[in-house]
Amino acid sequence: MAYQPLLLNDDGTSLVRSDSSLDLETMSTMYLKNPTYHKNPKSLDAKLIYSLFIPCLGVGAMVFMLMRSMARGYEYEMNKCYGCDLCDDACPVRLFNSGDKLNIIYNTWNNEDDGVPLYSCLTCSACTNACPQLVDYDSYVDIRRNMIVGGPPATEIPHTVLQAVLAAEAEEDADGYFMSIDEYPIDSN
Repeated sequence: MAYQPLLLNDDGTSLVRSDSSLDLETMSTMYLKNPTYHKNPKSLDAKLIYSLFIPCLGVGAMVFMLMRSMARGYEYEMNKCYGCDLCDDACPVRLFNSGDKLNIIYNTWNNEDDGVPLYSCLTCSACTNACPQLVDYDSYVDIRRNMIVGGPPATEIPHTVLQAVLAAEAEEDADGYFMSIDEYPIDSN
């Protein structure tokens, strides 16, 4: 049951409207004297409920955005695909595999092998450039390659050549073969 503010008589006592024998004109003057009185308490309740619900919407939106940012990764990228087959048409691997295409998404979601090995991917980004959703297949291929080889996950640097260079720079005996960044003759002008 919703309670509403009381109507007050001129002497300050509360007035129960159902027990009152006052006419409409007297009641309307009392409404003017007591502006906190609401004719429809349910509308006030709805506004209060709505004002309580607003922070929940804000927190819910933040949780949703947090979950979406955590879902970023190759699974999120693969979910963006809607099967237009433009990536398969752009893939140059079929030129070397007697016309067979590299079906990355098909192989991933169905856990099947269609005859074209995943390591035949050139990571040339032709599929990503042809994709209307801009699905990043190259980083997925690099992650899968590192899972097979047993190396560290390569989610930070998806380019294979850059990974090889950084790995070679990290070796102890590689210091003599590489020039440090400070020694490069680069002008910052």
